[in-house]
Order: sequence, then C-alpha cells, then structure tokens
Amino acid sequence: MSANNGLAQRNTVRSSIKRLWLSTAVLSLLSSPSFAQQVIANGTVVDVPSDTTIDTGLINGDAGIGLYAIWNGEIKTHGPVTVVTGGEAAVGAQAYFGGVINLQAGSSIATAGNYAAGIVAALRDSSVTAVDTSIHTKGDYAQGVYVQEGKADLTNVSIVTEGTASVGVSAETSSTVTMTGGTVTTHGDTSSGILVSNAGAILNADGVVVSTNGDRSHGVVASQGAILTLTNSSVSTSRDNSMGVIASNENAFANLIDTEVTTTGDGSHGIDIYSGGTVNATNVDVTTAGDWAYGLSADGDKAQGNIYGGSYSTGGFRADGINAANGGEINIGRDLRTGEATLIRTTGDGAAGVRSSAGSVVNLDGATIITEGNGTGNSWAVGVIVANGGTAKLNNTNIVTSGERGAGFNVTDTGSHLEMSGGSITTSGVNAGGAVAYNSGTANLNNVVITTANSRGVVAGDIGGILTMNGGSVTTKGDDLNGSAAYAVRGGLVDLTNVELRTEGADARGLHAFGAGSTVSAKGSRVTTTGAGAHGAFASGGGAVTVANSSVQTEGIGAHGLVAQNGSTVQVTNTIARVSGVNGAGIALASDSMAVVDGSLIATANGPALKTSGGSVGFELKNGTQVVGGNGTLLQAAAGSTTMLAADGNVVLSGDMVVESNDAVIDASLSNSSIWTGAGKGVTSVAVDSTSYWLMSGSSDVGALTNDGTIEFDSATPYKALTVGSLTMDNGSFVLNTKLNEGGAASETDKIVVTGDTTGLGVVNVRNNGGIGAFTGTGATDGIQIVEVGGQSDAEFKLGSAAIVGIYDYQLRKADGQNWYLQTDGKDVIEPPVCTPDVDCPVEPPVNPGPGTGHVVDIVPGYNIALAAAQNHVLTTLDTFHERLGELRAEDLRDGYNVWMRGIGKTGSYSPKSITGYNGHGFDMTTAGVQIGVDYSKGDVFIAGDKLTVGIFGEYANSSFDVRGRTADGSISSKGLGGYVTWQQVAPSDYKPGTGAYVDAVIKHDWIDFGVSAKSVSGFALQNSYKGRATTASIEAGYGFDLGNNVVLQPQAQLIYSKIKADSFTDTYGIHVYDQSAKSLIGRVGVRLEKTIYFGDEEEVSKPASSAIKGRKGSVTKKVPAVLPDAPQKKKFVKSVTTYADANVKREFKGKNGLVASGASIGNDMSGTAYDVGVGVVARVSENVSLYARGAVEFGGSTNVAGKASGGLKISW
Repeated sequence: MSANNGLAQRNTVRSSIKRLWLSTAVLSLLSSPSFAQQVIANGTVVDVPSDTTIDTGLINGDAGIGLYAIWNGEIKTHGPVTVVTGGEAAVGAQAYFGGVINLQAGSSIATAGNYAAGIVAALRDSSVTAVDTSIHTKGDYAQGVYVQEGKADLTNVSIVTEGTASVGVSAETSSTVTMTGGTVTTHGDTSSGILVSNAGAILNADGVVVSTNGDRSHGVVASQGAILTLTNSSVSTSRDNSMGVIASNENAFANLIDTEVTTTGDGSHGIDIYSGGTVNATNVDVTTAGDWAYGLSADGDKAQGNIYGGSYSTGGFRADGINAANGGEINIGRDLRTGEATLIRTTGDGAAGVRSSAGSVVNLDGATIITEGNGTGNSWAVGVIVANGGTAKLNNTNIVTSGERGAGFNVTDTGSHLEMSGGSITTSGVNAGGAVAYNSGTANLNNVVITTANSRGVVAGDIGGILTMNGGSVTTKGDDLNGSAAYAVRGGLVDLTNVELRTEGADARGLHAFGAGSTVSAKGSRVTTTGAGAHGAFASGGGAVTVANSSVQTEGIGAHGLVAQNGSTVQVTNTIARVSGVNGAGIALASDSMAVVDGSLIATANGPALKTSGGSVGFELKNGTQVVGGNGTLLQAAAGSTTMLAADGNVVLSGDMVVESNDAVIDASLSNSSIWTGAGKGVTSVAVDSTSYWLMSGSSDVGALTNDGTIEFDSATPYKALTVGSLTMDNGSFVLNTKLNEGGAASETDKIVVTGDTTGLGVVNVRNNGGIGAFTGTGATDGIQIVEVGGQSDAEFKLGSAAIVGIYDYQLRKADGQNWYLQTDGKDVIEPPVCTPDVDCPVEPPVNPGPGTGHVVDIVPGYNIALAAAQNHVLTTLDTFHERLGELRAEDLRDGYNVWMRGIGKTGSYSPKSITGYNGHGFDMTTAGVQIGVDYSKGDVFIAGDKLTVGIFGEYANSSFDVRGRTADGSISSKGLGGYVTWQQVAPSDYKPGTGAYVDAVIKHDWIDFGVSAKSVSGFALQNSYKGRATTASIEAGYGFDLGNNVVLQPQAQLIYSKIKADSFTDTYGIHVYDQSAKSLIGRVGVRLEKTIYFGDEEEVSKPASSAIKGRKGSVTKKVPAVLPDAPQKKKFVKSVTTYADANVKREFKGKNGLVASGASIGNDMSGTAYDVGVGVVARVSENVSLYARGAVEFGGSTNVAGKASGGLKISW
C-alpha cells in the first residue's frame, strides 16, 4: 500500500514539475530571481548566501518551489538556508533534468501543503546534497525526500512528516540515495519512513534512525526490484499493521546489517517479505510487541529471508518469531563475521518460534529458539511448526519452550516435513511434547537431545504421521501419559534407532503405542523408567511396539518391562529387559494381545516374568530367549484368562507357571531344545518335544502332559510329585530323586501321579538321594513306587540308566500290572564290614559273616575278580629260574654280559572260594607278556668253578578276564621293573650239564592299570578304570645230581610272596570301593629231569694233556682243549640241546583278596594246592646265542586248568 502511495505522490510531483517548467521559462525572460520568494537555476549556477530564507507562502504547485535547479542548473548555498513553502505540491528544494542543489549544514526545509515534498531530485541524474539539514512536512501525501532517476546524498538529515500517506524518504526508478546518520520520522497513517521502489532504485543508509507513528505506516520498504541497504540503524513502528522492514515484489532486496527493528502494533511484523522480495539480515535485532506481529515473515513464492545472527523477539499473541508461508523461504544461520548464532524468542500465547507452512522452507543452523507463551485454541506456543506442506531443516539448533502446549516442534499435514540434526529440545509446560509429527506430517531427527518436564518426548499421530530418530536421547519427567518418552497414536509411527530414552514420572511409559495401526519401533536403543507404574513399553488399543537390539529397564513399583492389551502386540528381538521394581512383570498381556520375543532376555527381580490380566493372550518365545522370574514365578495367569506360551528354539525359562483361579487356562509347549526350570501349578497342558527339557523345581499339577523330551525333578528339593490328568510319551524321559532303600513304607521318592490314562513309552532315570541300597523284594507291591496310574495304564516305562547304589542294582517293574516300582532281587548274600571304612577295616575281610540280602551289581564282582586276576597276572611273569633264563653257562669261566628277552602266555580257568557271605564267582583269564633283561656273570666268586650272575629286567604284560555267571569282564595291564641274583655251583658247559647247587633270588614291582566292565540288570553298560601296585619276590634253590650220560636230576624248592594294593575310588555309579588288597604266599617243590645232547664241530678236536691252572679259590686241574694247528673246522648250527621235563606241587598259603564296596565286604580265597607239569628245551645255537622254551599245564586248588607257554632268546658276549 505504501508503494501505491509513493506512485501517486510521484505522479503528483511530475505534474507539478511540468507546470513549474513553463512558468520558469516565462520568468527567465521577464526578470531576475527573487531570493525572497523563489530561487531558480535554469542551466546556470546560482549562489545563495548564508542564512537566506526563502518563503513561497501559500503558492501552490511549481511556483511554490523554494529552490529550483533545472536543465543542469546548479544552486549553491554558502551556509545555512531556510526554505518554507505552504502551498499544495510546493517543494522545498527541487533538482530537475540534471539540476544540482547543495544544502549546507544548518539548513532547514518546511512544507505545509498536501502533496508537498521537502527535497526532490528527478530525471537526468539530478542530484541533491544535504548535510545536517532538517526537513519537516505537514501535509498529506507529502514526502520528506523524493528521488527519481536522480541522486540524493543525505548526511545527518532529520526528516519529519506529519500527514497521512506521507513518506520520509522515497527513491524510485534508477535513483540512488545515500543516507549517513540522521533520522526519519513519520506521524500519519500509511506513512512509511523509507520507500525504495522500482528497478534501479538504490538506497544506502548508515546510522539512520527511522520511526513511524501511524497505522499501516512501515519503517522501511523496498519493492519492485529496488535495493535497500540499512547499516547500524534502527527502525521502529508504533501502530498496528506497521511493518518494520518490507521487501516486496520480485527482485526487491533489503540488506540489513547491525540494525535494530522494533514494532509495537498488532500485525506489525519486524521484517515482512512477500511477492518475491529478499532480505539479508546480519546481526539484526528484531522486537515486536503486538499480536500476530512476526519477527520475520516470508510470504509467497520466491520470498526469501536470509538471517545471519541477531535476535528475533516477539511478545504478542500468535506472534511467531519466524514465519514462512505460501512458498516463502527463510535461511537462518550464524553471523558470518563473528560466528554468533541467531536467537528467536516469543513470549505471547500461541506464538511459534518458527513456522513453515504451505510449501515454504525454513533452514536453521546453530539457532536458539525460545517460546514462553501458552497454546490457546488452535494456536500452539511451539518452538517450530511445520504445516500444510511446509518443510524445515534444523542443524545444531536448540529449542526451549516453557508454556502449556508448547511443544518443541509440531509437524502436521501431508507433505510437511522436518529434519533436525544435533541440538536439543527442552520443554517444561504441560502437554508440551518434545517432538511431534501428526496428521501425515513427518520428521527425522539425528543426535538430538530431548527433555520434557510435563509432557511426552517424541510423538507421532495419525496415519502417515511418522517420526524417526537416530541417536540422541529423550528424557521425560512428567507423570501418566504425558510422561511417555515415545508415543504413537491413531496410526502414527515412531521409529527410533540408537536412542537413549528415560522417564522419571509415575506411570510414564518408555515406549507407548495406542490405537490400531500405531507403532513404536526401537532399534539399538536403551529404555529406562524409574517411576511407579512406568512400563518400559506399552501397546494398547491395537497398537504395536517393536524393540530390537536394545535394552529395557524399569525400576518403579508395578512397572512392567513390556505391556500389550486390547488386541495389541509387543515384539522384542535381541533385547534385554530387566525389571527391578516390586510387582513389576517382565511382560504383561491382557485382552487378546500377543508378545513375540526373539533371542532376548526378560528378567525380573521382584515380580513374575510373564503376567496375564484376562482374555486370550499369547507368548511366543523363540531363538535363545531367556525368561527369568525373580520372585520365582515365570507366568502368573489371572482368573478367566487363556494363555498360550510357546517356547521354541533354545529358549530358557525360569520360574513357576501359576494360575490365580481354576478358570484360568495355561497351554505351554517347549520345542527345539528349550528348557524350563520351575513348577506348574494348575497348568492346563504342557508339551515337551524330544529335544526339550523341564527341570521341575516343585510339586506340579498339569491337566494334560505330553513328554517326548526330558522332565527332571530338581535335586535341590527332593521328593516332589508331578500330578497329571493324562500322560502321553514318545520315548520321553523323567529324572527322579529317590532314596534307594528297601522301599515300601520307608519309600522316599519323587513320584509321577497320573489320575487318568497313560500311553506311549517313557524312560526313567533315578538319582539316588542318600540311600544305601537294600533288598526290596519282588512282590506286587514291593519296592519303591515311582509311577502311580489311576486310569488305563497302557504306557511302558524303562530305566534310562542304571539305578545303582552301594552294591545294589535296581530294576523298574510294573509289578502289580498297574503301577511302576523300583525293585532289587535276592540272588546274592553279602555282609557289611563291622569297621569304619578307610580307617580300621581289616586288610582281609571277615571270613564267616552273617547272612545278608540283595543283588550285587555286576561290576562289583568285576572289581573283586580283578584282584584275583591280578594275583595270577603278576605271578605269571615271575616264573622260575629256568623259565626266565634257560641256562647260565660256565663258558670256560669267562666273565661277560648277557642280554635276554622272552615272551609269556597263559590262559586258564579259576574258581576261588568266597571268604565272605557273598557268593563268589569263577573267572577265565588270559595273559600275555614280554620281559627284557640284561645281566653280568662272573666266575670263581665264592668257590673255584662257581658262577654269579646279577641282572635287571623290565616287563609289560596284559591280561583279560571274564567273570563266570556275571556280565563283568575286565583287563589288567602292567609295567614292571625287577632285579635278580643267581649263584651256580657248577654251571653247564660245552661238555657237560650243570650240576650241584644253585640259588636264584628275584624281586620286582609292577604298576597296574585296571579296567572293569559290566552290565546292570537293566542292560546298561557299566565301566570303570583305576590303578594299583604290586610287589613280588621269590627265592628258589635246587641241586643237580649227575646221573651219567649227560642226564641230570634236579630237585627244586621255591617260595614266592606278592602283595597287591588297588586305589580307593567312587565310580560314576556311586559305588565307593576301598581297602582293595590281595596277598599271596606260594611254596613250590618240584623235580626236573634233563638230558643234554652235544653236537660239537664237524671234525674231531684233539685233546692234549691237561695242564694245571690255579683257580681263584684254590688249585684245580682244568682241561684246556687245543685245536690241532691249521686244522680246518666247520661249525654245527646247534652246539647243544638240553631237553627236560618237570613236575611241581604248589601250595598257596594265603591267596586271599578282597575289598569293601559301599560298606559291604567281598572277597575271594585263591589258596589251595595246585600241580604243574611241563616240558622244556634249551638250545645253544652258537657260542653266544641260546634259545629256550617251556610249556606246562596247571591244575588243582583254585585253578581248574591252565596252560602256559614261554620262550626266550639270550645273547652273551
């Protein structure tokens, strides 16, 4: 409107100038200028003296112009002048068509008529210069300074207009106005301070003060392609609809630097940009006080405001700090010179800090937005509002609101969008959400910190309302729904990634989705609530909450981790939810809701892990999920509720499943390696698949149980009952705690009680709980009842592992045709020792114990027979002198070394006697071994012609044995070291066998490895291994009588002692075995008859006379054969062969072995007289090599029959 006023004024001036020009031409012909009335310079230079006063009175129009320079004329003032005009359209000083006027300091111009102007510079670069000049106009439509296609240079000029539609300074087409200092004041309505319009019009003002005092009276206006620059200036307007600065129409540009703009009237924007205008504002401070008075407004396509620092403060109702509408664009950044950020502040109700609407764009970088007013009606006192397709982009911007309904930002309507990176949002008013997108508005936030004191953190409402947030944090301190950190309603979507969320108020939810289609999604985030009833995630009314790779923690009383109700869903993936408050549940469901938990942890400290509050609900737990009820309750089902719990895929559940009343239904299933630890109390059905496991921690009752997996009765609280209405199994197993004793009235056991029918095949594993075992009997009701069936007993049960305690082996029987019992039979008789195990039990168990009852588990006879077999084992490799070494020959009394090696093999059948009340068992045994030894022989040691040999040997032997009448068998392997000393009175030589006396002493020590295997009465493999040690010594003597013809009869005697100790142990079946020992003392007498055949060499060896050689122990004549000189010899392969037969009687004087197995003594007696007959051979195949072998048969005593063979090789040098 000001532009239109200026156009009218311009036309008026032009018409006035035209009339003035005609009259001036006449005057120039008639007379000279009169300084008293009018000064005219028409193509000439006119000097005006100082202190001249020109007063044109009331003359209207051109004749009333005070100073008039035309046609390149010039008026020079030489000091202050005073110009007064009173007529209509009378100009104080006018330069026209190239005219020039110069006003000196102290000059003044006053006009009083309508359409009058203080200064005019028009056409052909006319110019006016004024310094320290005052201009005062009082008429309507008047102008203080008007420039068109001219120039004006104003320094410290004071301009005042008092009429309606009167402009202080107007610059139009192709004009330039420069203002330095000075003031511009207008007092009439529609009277702008400065007006710059049309292309080419330029106004530069520095240090100018502009003020207007009328309605619709703008401070500074640039329009229609004009350019305005205002520096270090101030602009103020005081009435309604009076803008501080206007840039209007395309290509109009206002550049404001270090300037203040103040408006006080309603509708009076600080800076108003429209119709394509542009404003650059650097460090501009804008203040508005009126209602609807924006700090800066950009309205319309191509309207653009660029803000660099400064402040924009408004105080009126609905007075936005920044407002972009209808395609306007506003860019807000820092002062490029100082880096100072922009401050936007509003205090009025309903006033937004920034508003972008109807296709407009607002970009903010580093700004601070503060709103202090309250929302009212449809107007919210919001930090940023984006509506009707507007957009806003905020970077490192901080928003602070304190009023009611003062959200950090609101984004609404289709096409509206906000982006915010960095920065913060803080709200303290009621119903003042931190970030709100609704009604199809969308917002994206990155690394923003949001804090609210009395309202929600981030909100998305309505279908299409979407708010996404990546990074940053949300903290709320309000109660109830107003304290939710993230809230989706009416189909809105809140999508959070890597966000920290915290609520501190009562009933303030972390994540809240309300209404059909509403969704809150959190990924990689952390949710913490501290208030009472403040649930971590809450979905209601058909809403959905999804949480992935996140954590949820609640701390308040009754604050659940996740809640879904009224047809809603919560879905949790790879998330940890911890609930520490009293009565806080991990997940609470009600009214047709569902929870899907995938690979997550749900844990409570003082409440149930899962809870239902009515209706039909479902818990779908999968893929390694862990659910832990800290108060001992896994699932608490309310009266009238129907709950489905499915654990699928390595799910771990901890706590009891409990119904609050009989009309509650729980249907639970475990599949794909899932585990539940707890009790079922009133559970409707439980299904355990073949890979899953239920550790039952307390007595349970289940309506229908399907067990294809494993149900273990917890050992921490033994003797529980699992009561079920029906039981179906497909190789399902149970692990029960039972005190394995005599059963009957003394029974203490976990128990399966089926009130209805049983079908399928079940496996029972029994874990002994302090029982020592006993004979139960095998009657219909004998033993320990572990399965009780009230209905049709069609199921079959079997033991899944051996039920062994002490030496007793229990079996599971359907003894009465209906129920299942653990029983032992009475095959064996045993007697416990009267002693303290491992303290004072005798090495030899009692010989004549009293009677006992019970079946001895087969591995125990295996342990006992292993001792008897070990006795045979170590004695087999000891043998006799000739079996071990063959012969020790004199070989011309040469001293020397021998190395030897032999192999031994023996197999036999044995029947030891029992030395306890236990019925002993025979066994069969096979032994194989090898010995390697080295010795040194020396002759003439004690008497002439004797031979003393000292040697050592090492051995390895392995035996296997089988217990007759039992399933036990075993193995014995040993490694041993030994030494021996042998003295021979006359050792055999190349010409005669050995005769006279010999003595042989041997000692050895063996390290033994035992391995025992057996089967239980139920067919389970039993095995154990352990270690032992054996020490064996022998002394043997004999005397050889020469019967002639190289035949020697040699009586022999031998005494052998051995002692074996085996380690104490408790095997994997709980059998404690100790005091394992075996002793042997064997006396042997026998006779050996041998015949030696000498082969010699192929040619006869001459035998010269003997020569006497003195022996070491006296003088003896020894024949020394001599070979004839140069006589060729051929050696025979065998030089001599000794064959022999022997017969022996062996008496075992001790032979007892025994052990204590779980308090019961068991032992054998290998004593008795045995007989041994054998044959052997010793062949000397060369001067240094001998071969020897023996075979024998043994029988009698504990030996049924045994065969033995040995053979060796000896090398001498």
